[in-house]
Parts: sequence; C-alpha cells; structure tokens
Amino acid sequence: MPQTSADLGGRKKALSELAEKFPDVAWSVCIDQFSPHSRFGHYSHKPRCRPDGHGRGNVVAVREGNDFALHAFNLALAWPHHTQSTVGDLVQNLEGLDEVLRPQVWDVVDSWIAKASEEDRAWPREKIRVTAFGRRAVKRKKRRGEGALDDRARQVYDALLPSDAVLRHTWLFKQSWVEESADELQDEDFDFRKRDERISALRTEAVLEVFAEGGVDAVRRFAEMGHASTTWAGICARCLRMPNDLGLLSSK
Repeated sequence: MPQTSADLGGRKKALSELAEKFPDVAWSVCIDQFSPHSRFGHYSHKPRCRPDGHGRGNVVAVREGNDFALHAFNLALAWPHHTQSTVGDLVQNLEGLDEVLRPQVWDVVDSWIAKASEEDRAWPREKIRVTAFGRRAVKRKKRRGEGALDDRARQVYDALLPSDAVLRHTWLFKQSWVEESADELQDEDFDFRKRDERISALRTEAVLEVFAEGGVDAVRRFAEMGHASTTWAGICARCLRMPNDLGLLSSK
C-alpha cells in the first residue's frame, strides 16, 4: 500500500535518494520491506477537493511488492558504512528473505567482521543466537523442509566469539529472563524447573570465569553491561564470598 501516485521506478528512486540524504530514516524503511514480522495497514484519507488521489494508493500486486522489497534489500546490502546495528538488523530479519538471498547477508557480515572491534561483534552474535538459531526459526525451517540450522550462520557465529569473558557471557545477564536458542533447549523438553537450574549454573560459571580472568574490575564492568542487577548481585553474593575473594574485594 504505497499510498502514492508514483510508479514503481519513482518509488525506487525516492528510496535511493532518501538513503543518500537521510540514511537513518532510509535504513528503517529498507528493513521494513523484508521484515518477517506481521504487518497491516489502513488506507489514508483522500482529499475531497483534489482528484489526484482517486484510484491511487491501492494495494500493489505481489510481483511489484517483491520487486520493491528486493530493491530495498540490495540497497541495504550495499550500505556505505555498516555498523553493529545495521548488521544486527540484517541478521534479525533473515527469516523474511528467500533462502537463496541469505548467503549475501552472511557475505556482508564476514566483510564487517574483518574490520569490527570485539565489543561491536558481540551484538550481531547475540542476534544470530536468538534468531537464526531460535526455536521458532528452527521450527519454520523444518516445516519448509530446509535444514534445521544454517551452516553458514554457525560459521559466522563461531567467528564472532569474543575472547573477552565479559563480552562472551553478557547475554546471560542482558535481561532477567534469558532467551535461549533451539540448540540450548533441545534436550530439556520444556521443563522450566530444569531450565532455571541450567541458567543459574551458567550464570554462576560466567561470574566465576569473569572474576578469574579480570578480577573485581571485570566483575564491575560485567554488572554495568546488563539489566539483571538483582540476579547478578545474588550470584555474586553466593559465589564470591570465599576468603580469597573477599580479600581481593576489600583490597580494591
């Protein structure tokens, strides 16, 4: 529902010019064209005193909609300066793309990895974990007869693994509720009690590993990167109260 009298070529040109002059706005428009999330729209009100809106703004044919979406996709791939946010958006919306187009996204991610800092890499890695490896994505792929997991996605995911323990485990404390991938849930049969125990063990191991590698400064930095402060504090109180740990904490 383009809601304009401009033809397909005019709309493509307008989006390209928008990308040059207002890239932040254009990026959102581009991503929306192939987002897998459900969308709905309403017709805008047409003026009574002008006939230029009559017969315009109707739903376009599927072929025309796909043509414009492909233009937006190619525009997003060729973005002049990709960041952790743009790369994360591309990964997050992979399910809205045909399977033959997805390798192009991974090519862009591979090129970005070569120049990105380790801290920037953590963001798209988390997007891959909860989208490409997410339980819903895996179920959709099985219904379509596709492979359960994307081998290319696995390769990129492994390449993005941070050497910094803080960045490596931030996902466990990003929120109070941890969204796990299908890989991490496949043997649990949705037993929430078992799941909670597993998450608690992972979080405890993460805090101990961060403390072992970077001491109190790393633990403090770890705490500032998430939004589950109560959970984090409780684990610290349990696992960092040994005499040696307390001595290190008091020395700071």
